[in-house]
Amino acid sequence: ALWLGALAAAVACSGPAVPGHSGMGHGGTPVAKPAGPPPLFDDLGRFHRPVSTKVARAQAYFDQGLRLIYAFNHAEAQRAFEEAARLDPACAICHWGIALSLGPNYNSPADEARDKGAMAAIQTAQRLAGGASPAERALIEALARRHSGTGDADRRTREQKEQYRQQPR
Repeated sequence: ALWLGALAAAVACSGPAVPGHSGMGHGGTPVAKPAGPPPLFDDLGRFHRPVSTKVARAQAYFDQGLRLIYAFNHAEAQRAFEEAARLDPACAICHWGIALSLGPNYNSPADEARDKGAMAAIQTAQRLAGGASPAERALIEALARRHSGTGDADRRTREQKEQYRQQPR
């Protein structure tokens, strides 16, 4: 049973198994993005979060982006959110997804270039937020506080966690 766990871990860490998937290499080294729009995968689950878009493919790419974020494939999630935003440029929450995918995460700490990209994406989301639902506007504003342009997203994340811990339960 131990060897089976080791095999599963080795396969999971060995890199993209599906052509078109991108990601981070060892040590956080970015892997080049494949050209063209990302494929819509049909084997990533069925999680669906309705968002403020009338473009069905933008919704599908947004959902895929969230599924990929939850699977810790932030680079491929970024591609999905970018495609959703390309398909519906007025979709504020699609730009939020780009910012979310560029932010620091468990596998990739803060990085100045990604933080700047995240800040640009969240500023676009803020400009478009008039067409977003109240829940989407709240998500956009929460992420905007994380990407405030000070260049220290890890510090802001720690501060947000501390603020959360101080809230009454």
